Amino acid sequence: MFKAIHLKTGLQRAVKTVSKSRLKATDQRFLETEVENLKKLDHPNILKVYEFYQDKDFLYIVTELCIGGELFDRIIESRSFSEHTSGQIMKQLLSAIKYCHRHGIVHRDLKPENIIFESKTRESTLKIIDFGAAREYRYE
Repeated sequence: MFKAIHLKTGLQRAVKTVSKSRLKATDQRFLETEVENLKKLDHPNILKVYEFYQDKDFLYIVTELCIGGELFDRIIESRSFSEHTSGQIMKQLLSAIKYCHRHGIVHRDLKPENIIFESKTRESTLKIIDFGAAREYRYE
């Protein structure tokens, strides 16, 4: 993962590079599907994907920059959360899940390691990441 600056806006972004030589063709399709699903979603608690590029050797995924670490690490560090903090985390998480379901996407791999924070502050917004196992689903 690299930090980058968008030249027109001056905003910081994260750039994930993936070597095509290390991916099977099916893995590359899953990654492209994941990016397409994320580009469809626009919610404050879901990692925003801005761009997706590729050349002959690499795939490049440009996302918002989140530096607050994983929920898993915060759980280990804190040992416990107050009722208020737990409520704030659950409110954000459930809001994002509801949004995904309303847009026909099921994450299928929610766990503390796939929830990150925008910043290191205690009040930081959380973001759901890793939609690699996600699938489109239409309720009939």
